[in-house]
Amino acid sequence: MKNKERIKTIYIIYLVLLFLFAMKIIGSPNVLKNMRISIKANRDIGLYNLNLIPFKTIISFIKELPSIYSIRNIFGNIILFIPLGFFPVFLDKSFKNTLLFSTIFILLIEITQLIFYFGYFDIDDFILNLLGSIVGYLIAKSLKK
Repeated sequence: MKNKERIKTIYIIYLVLLFLFAMKIIGSPNVLKNMRISIKANRDIGLYNLNLIPFKTIISFIKELPSIYSIRNIFGNIILFIPLGFFPVFLDKSFKNTLLFSTIFILLIEITQLIFYFGYFDIDDFILNLLGSIVGYLIAKSLKK
């Protein structure tokens, strides 16, 4: 198998695992079950698992620092998505294509969470995930030189 084919295979496996992790399918079944019950209960009273106000969640987490939950949320949302931008560099993808794919993939995750009660659609998650992808792209570009 050629090097690019290996990278592509690893990238696809990463994408599948990331999607399953974001849907809470990988991990504790109780976490997913409790989240879905909570989201459904909120929907029943007219509350949606949705935040469209940029930096609302990020600012609240920054105010709670150094709580482990805040650190995990902020940095976890960045670190988990670094490979999303990292691998395309070694597949000779441009920054524009990587950014477009990352945007679509992250939106797919967020919309799926909203529709199927797997989590919350949070614009701040989108921002942090996209930041992670950009960081990954920049790291890979500097390593490739």
